[in-house]
Amino acid sequence: MKLLNSKFIFIFLCLILLYSCNKQSALPPDIETTVAVKPIDSDSTTLIETAPPETETTTPPETTTTKSPETTTTTAETTTKPPETTTTTAPVTTTKPPVTTTTSPPVTTTLSPSTTIPLAAPVKPKIDEDAIFKGAAVTGLKMPSADGKSLASRGVGIIDYSNASEGYVMVKYDGKTSNLLNVRVSFGNEILNDYTGILPGEYATLPLSVGNGSYKITLMEIVNGKGSGIVDVTVDVKLTNDINGFTYPNFYANYNKDSKAVKIAAYLVKDIKDELKKIEAIYNYVITTYSYDYDYAKKVINKEVSYHVPDLENIVKNKKGICFDYAALMVSMLRSVGIPAKHIHGYAPDGKGTEVYHAWINTYTKETGWINGIIQFDGKNWKLMDPTYVSTTNSSDAGYKLIGDGSKYRNMKYF
Repeated sequence: MKLLNSKFIFIFLCLILLYSCNKQSALPPDIETTVAVKPIDSDSTTLIETAPPETETTTPPETTTTKSPETTTTTAETTTKPPETTTTTAPVTTTKPPVTTTTSPPVTTTLSPSTTIPLAAPVKPKIDEDAIFKGAAVTGLKMPSADGKSLASRGVGIIDYSNASEGYVMVKYDGKTSNLLNVRVSFGNEILNDYTGILPGEYATLPLSVGNGSYKITLMEIVNGKGSGIVDVTVDVKLTNDINGFTYPNFYANYNKDSKAVKIAAYLVKDIKDELKKIEAIYNYVITTYSYDYDYAKKVINKEVSYHVPDLENIVKNKKGICFDYAALMVSMLRSVGIPAKHIHGYAPDGKGTEVYHAWINTYTKETGWINGIIQFDGKNWKLMDPTYVSTTNSSDAGYKLIGDGSKYRNMKYF
């Protein structure tokens, strides 16, 4: 009997011990909720959106070890971003927006008023300029005329605005003087430009460059540093269109049928039908043939030169000039081959508290309309927008993305 009792007690103690061990092998409920990870979506490796915020710092499902800095960043990168967590994302995720913008088409994301589409390096054309200059005068040019139908005159001063609807007036000092002559063109209360250096005895063609409205033209003589008015007139202008005024030679783009620049332009495009290719041919010629005149530019900057008027014959002869000369040359050559062209320049903020000089040339083609900034000067170099890029657009929108509406520019001038 004692033996049976001893066995019974031993078995009973073993059962109690076994029960106790099995119970201790299970984790308490509070520990389970701490280390357990929310389910994984079957179609994705990201945690489901119902995961509570604290689970974002726990280890991923495949990991049963304790948390570490590495797993924290992995979780932040792979979790979906509900509204409440977007402001607390890790530095890795904050760098994503700039990366994703590069996936947008370049037309909408990479263009700015100071950028251009890169082109292959311009190739200098092989031409015999001496032979071209000996050739016949170029025919078919659009030339301005002083018809005498609408005049304002006083003494030796004449302002002919017979063709104001075509976008220009013609002014003449019909006499002799050793004083400097100037013509001021205003639009409403705004002075558009002072054209200094008008030659006596010759008509000067001046553009009416900002559209319909009231223009005031004043011819004056500079005496002892002050302007003395000779004759003026106010003209209410209604333009035939916004193109014609930029198809004629004028005071800064001053050419004629015998001009060397005109003969070269005619030669360069004689076998080209496409207007955009004509623009490219003229641009390539100017950029590869002419050099920047640093010495003269220093004189202008140091105000050793009081005013500057581009002289096309000297530019072609000397094969150099300042930015104004480059623009005048290109505009003259383009207009002479039938491509309307505007030269525009102004000052714009550079984002660093200062302003930078910027200039560009707008052209018009039948296929695209006005193309803004197809040729640009950024203060250092002239650049050409890719004609292929332009030809794929339906209007001047492509150029507009480069230049914008001009609202950030100051002291803009149109020639």
